[in-house]
Amino acid sequence: MKIEVQSDNPLTKYHLKNIQDEIIDFKFGDEVSLPAGWYELNIEYTGKKTLINAIILNDEDIKHLMYIGWYVDKAGKRHQPGNAVWDYGGCFKIWLHTDVGVFRERIIRSIINGDFGSDMTEDYLFTCDKPIEIHTSFPKNLQSFFRASDGPNWWHKKSLSLPYWPIPDIDVDKNEIIKECTALCVHRKNDLYAYTKEWKVLFADEKTSFEMPFIDLDTKKFPHLKKMMDSVGIEKALNIGFYALSPGGYVDMHIDDKAYKRKGYRYLKRCKTFYWSLTDTKDVLFKFGRCGILPLDGPLFINPVSHVHSVVNQSQNERWVVSIVGKYVDED
Repeated sequence: MKIEVQSDNPLTKYHLKNIQDEIIDFKFGDEVSLPAGWYELNIEYTGKKTLINAIILNDEDIKHLMYIGWYVDKAGKRHQPGNAVWDYGGCFKIWLHTDVGVFRERIIRSIINGDFGSDMTEDYLFTCDKPIEIHTSFPKNLQSFFRASDGPNWWHKKSLSLPYWPIPDIDVDKNEIIKECTALCVHRKNDLYAYTKEWKVLFADEKTSFEMPFIDLDTKKFPHLKKMMDSVGIEKALNIGFYALSPGGYVDMHIDDKAYKRKGYRYLKRCKTFYWSLTDTKDVLFKFGRCGILPLDGPLFINPVSHVHSVVNQSQNERWVVSIVGKYVDED
């Protein structure tokens, strides 16, 4: 792998990081022998504002594709476009692949022409699938799944394959949601993918998952659930699920496509499933293939129909989640 950077001032402090976040020192213009894969180029500010004009990867100018990079200033704020370095503690970052063809294919597939040079954080979700070592008590296929890495990906927010999208914090007491879900979700259902001492799959009604009609929710009896749904724009719920995963439990790799023939499937497909962890998420890992570990510290819209996924609970505590599929106020 050979990297050259053209700039209006000399760049003297830089390094690569591999997918395991290990730092690799190298020199611009020198061939460096590396295992095939993705590497993050980091260029640090050293005292003079410097514009990055071009990046040459393996003797090929990547041209406008360099605008996938971004600058992180000393306060930790991300700037894009940000093909420059300008303050102490700041750093320009861009992911590159040892094979320029693999690099170009990934970027061209992911980014719409015309979006280069814009602030992609507004319309794209950036993820980086990094290898994770889970406990050896889990099956080998899951250990391999979490250890595998697809590297960086960019997902347009209108894409059918968008894996998840963060939701602003919801001003509803989680304990009240747990109380109301405990009262509402009393219908236990089997789950072929869950392996745990105690796996609770509880729903608000008895019908088959993702079948019509919508749930007739008593909003006076369940005001916090109603407020939570209103906060994220859910007008009517098709399914309300309340899930517990005990310590050491796991949900095997699967994809939620079994409902595609059901009438309610239209409300499930795309990144529209509301998902909120109601208990401590430390040591609970939820992975989507190609995307990586989902951030469980806040509410999300997720897309379990388009991504193979698995959950492991490596904590000492039971994990509870509420998940809702339904009709949004802006849907027909």
